[in-house]
Amino acid sequence: MMWCVQQGRMIFLVVLKARQMGISCFGAGWHFWHLWRGRDVRTLDVTHDKALAGRIIDFYRVFYDSLPVVKNASGEEERLLRPPLRDQSSKARIPKSELFFSDRMCQGDTYVASNLDSRGFTTQHCAFREPAFYGTDVLNDIFQTIEPQLPALGTKARLNCSIMMESTPNGQNNFYDFWEAGKEEDSEYVCVFLPWYIHDDEYALTPPKDWRMTSSEKDLQIELSHMRRKIDGQDVTRAQMYWRHCKLINLKHDEDSFDMEYASDDQTCFLQRSESVFSEDMKFLTSSVTQAELRAKEEWARLNDTRGNPIETNGPVTGSLRFKPLHSPFETVFHRKVERPRFVLGNGDLCVWEPPRKGHIYFGGADVAGGELGRDLSTCCVVDLVTGRQVAEYGGHIQPELFADILVHLCEWYNHMMIMPELNGLGSVVIKRMSGEWGFTNFAHEEKWDELGVKKNKPGWWTSPQNRPMIFSTLKWFIQEKYIQFASRPLVRELSTFRKEGMEYRTAKAHQHDDFVVAAGLCCIGIKQAPKYLAMVDSARSQRIPTAVDLGLSHQPDFAMPSSSNAKLKETLGEDHFEKMFGSGFGSMDQPFNVLRGPYDMMDY
Repeated sequence: MMWCVQQGRMIFLVVLKARQMGISCFGAGWHFWHLWRGRDVRTLDVTHDKALAGRIIDFYRVFYDSLPVVKNASGEEERLLRPPLRDQSSKARIPKSELFFSDRMCQGDTYVASNLDSRGFTTQHCAFREPAFYGTDVLNDIFQTIEPQLPALGTKARLNCSIMMESTPNGQNNFYDFWEAGKEEDSEYVCVFLPWYIHDDEYALTPPKDWRMTSSEKDLQIELSHMRRKIDGQDVTRAQMYWRHCKLINLKHDEDSFDMEYASDDQTCFLQRSESVFSEDMKFLTSSVTQAELRAKEEWARLNDTRGNPIETNGPVTGSLRFKPLHSPFETVFHRKVERPRFVLGNGDLCVWEPPRKGHIYFGGADVAGGELGRDLSTCCVVDLVTGRQVAEYGGHIQPELFADILVHLCEWYNHMMIMPELNGLGSVVIKRMSGEWGFTNFAHEEKWDELGVKKNKPGWWTSPQNRPMIFSTLKWFIQEKYIQFASRPLVRELSTFRKEGMEYRTAKAHQHDDFVVAAGLCCIGIKQAPKYLAMVDSARSQRIPTAVDLGLSHQPDFAMPSSSNAKLKETLGEDHFEKMFGSGFGSMDQPFNVLRGPYDMMDY
């Protein structure tokens, strides 16, 4: 709230919180203070049930009764600090539904949402208590009638107003929509997240001396401490982890209910009663994001900036790629040689968790904004095939020609990685510029099947109603089997709203986006065409029973890499690295392999 005042913004807050954080009491005190110090002020408290409405009135009574009574020389009370109420009696109590100071014409009303007739209601300060429990569209109806009655946008009077929505989560309903909308850069609202682990007094319990955390609880403590340090700079204590341990026992180890009542992050807490096809994978996804942020801090700490100083960050870094622009279309030059770009830290649309490593193989998927440059984002997801982790992400409102330039140099930066771009809409502009003007050729291809086998089509992926489910089904499989570890919070946020209706996958709300999801899905689709994957398929071929393709009984194309490709790959990676990745001779695998991680522990490499 102080930050809003300092920035000259309205105090319009959306507060997502765990239970018993004291925010309702604080909000009542905020309203009471304005009523006590002002004139012609009106406040409104809207609750989801009568019990909470009664508690708000009780707060007002405590505040009022605690005001000191000042007496003059003759012993008579003066209404300097304790204003008179409506009936002017010195023994008057605050009634059930309103607080009214008669000497300054200030009134505070408290209503249950279902009983409020908000049309014609004027107020300067409004608080919505537990709006996630109002019921379908009730919050929207109330808000759409009250918010326009505030003073006009840009006026000084509007700066003296406040709106506070504070609630625990209750699924992806209207309150969730307000929370997500508050994150937008142009929003009037400020999102405030108050997880359970910042409340040491309420949510901590001294553990017995013989209590030991499990390995998963230790990992969770590290992740929660990482998130808490962003809020108040503190670590999650052993006493807090013991409180969580005991609370889960009381809840019969129902972690979904715990996440809803005692939120740890602002994604999984909304998934109770969610219809997202990724709801069961959301804990893995959010854990992957936190681990990626911890890993990014270590990765970038090894590097120096342009001034020679170590790069200090608590997560991924943002920046942009600097490169020579493409030649003029009037020059007699067909292609410009793609040179390795320079990554510049600072404001930019490229988010990097792990910079490129020599010898690693990368793959990217790209979704081009479909013509609505002010609404959709052009996005790209980059995955390291040696570790199975997302290492970078691009997302910005950008012209397709410039997006093509960035993709070409992003591929070059990440060791000339292969990429699968979407062709729909302006995607054709991007791929033609990449191939025709930059001379880039390392594209993955959409595969179309008929009764004889697979046919290689043009570079890229043309999304249609028939193959769109394939993108998200493949993405779902990669996540479900934990083949891939995503690092992007925007991506996880979009995944949390994805539903399946018949064979079609779509976002739950019409206004929500799927740009990062499409890029990630195309990345998973195309990974199977990456050199590392093909090499492992070739190696595994000698370890299995011959198929009809092997015996020449089918005309399905053979995916085996020719020896010339093997030699080229060995030359590129180096013989030692090559053998460590794929085994000597491409035929020595004696154990099952993971599609992304290979036949050995890639994480130790």
